[in-house]
Amino acid sequence: MSKAEANPPHDEPTVHIRSAEACDLEEFRRLRLRALRDHPEAFESDYETHFGRGTEVWKDCLVLDASDALFVGEDTRGRLVGMAGVHFGGSPKSRHRALIWGVYVAPEWRRPGLAVQLLNRACDWARAAGATMAHLGVATVNEPAIQLYKRLGFQICAAEPMRLRVSGVYYDEHLMVKRFD
Repeated sequence: MSKAEANPPHDEPTVHIRSAEACDLEEFRRLRLRALRDHPEAFESDYETHFGRGTEVWKDCLVLDASDALFVGEDTRGRLVGMAGVHFGGSPKSRHRALIWGVYVAPEWRRPGLAVQLLNRACDWARAAGATMAHLGVATVNEPAIQLYKRLGFQICAAEPMRLRVSGVYYDEHLMVKRFD
């Protein structure tokens, strides 16, 4: 981690929440790999697998259609410091449900408000796109995230035992939902 990552400038506390763009490729790759490396129990995707992926695969993450959105938090230096994605499945039977994925805020930028802004933006987009609910998965050991999601109106509706295995350790996962109606 660079010194800039470890110590955000105090005179530049502003983070702008916006939709990801194709030009965000390198910054998105950097932030996503950091999330996967530092918190392997929080993501189904794997750092080692993603690290070696070529540019085209990363571009695919940023070239979204009407059923996907990716929101990022960008600091005043142009660095991405947070993200939250939204995905709708392809079936008309499940089109009312939006999956919130990839929620991450760099530790040095975790403060009240940034994750809330990202999640609210993702949920607002999902609602405007026709969703009546959002759902997400969160490791049962990630109490700060669980509490954040609860404050935003998500409720635990199920648990999946042994959802992920990281370095021989199993992690259970809560499924959480938020209704928009």
